[in-house]
Amino acid sequence: MTGDICSAAEAFATRYVSLWSSQDSSSLTKIAGVAQQVASRYRPGFTFFTNGQVARFESQAGASALIEKELRAAIEAGLGAHMTLKALRSQQISDTSALCWITFEFHPAESSGRQNWTFTNLYGYRAETQGASAGFEFVVRDQEANEMKNSAGNVFDT
Repeated sequence: MTGDICSAAEAFATRYVSLWSSQDSSSLTKIAGVAQQVASRYRPGFTFFTNGQVARFESQAGASALIEKELRAAIEAGLGAHMTLKALRSQQISDTSALCWITFEFHPAESSGRQNWTFTNLYGYRAETQGASAGFEFVVRDQEANEMKNSAGNVFDT
């Protein structure tokens, strides 16, 4: 069973990252759609942990609003929001859950004059259970927030 949940988690994570690697993620006119697609990968009660701050969303709409706000801030700061998958690993926690370490490579807009950077977020994946679709239940994103702050100032509220 270990391979099954880890394979499912890694396939899910790869599809998730593909949303961030779309050029739409750096377009002010398209970020609302990207934010909705990203949030649709989150299960009810999804929680962001960021440098000791916690934001919990009972609905995908709440998570989508935060994602859109942060995308907009990154774009308006001149960085854009284009990210690709650098590395991925998972570890089984139970038959229906796994931890996923996703290392992103952030590709700043050329006009920013900044170099690419990497960061790793830790996600909790849960398979389809109790009527809820498979998805992420939480993310620990300290590295992401810290790297973004170092490059563009504070674009994260949480």
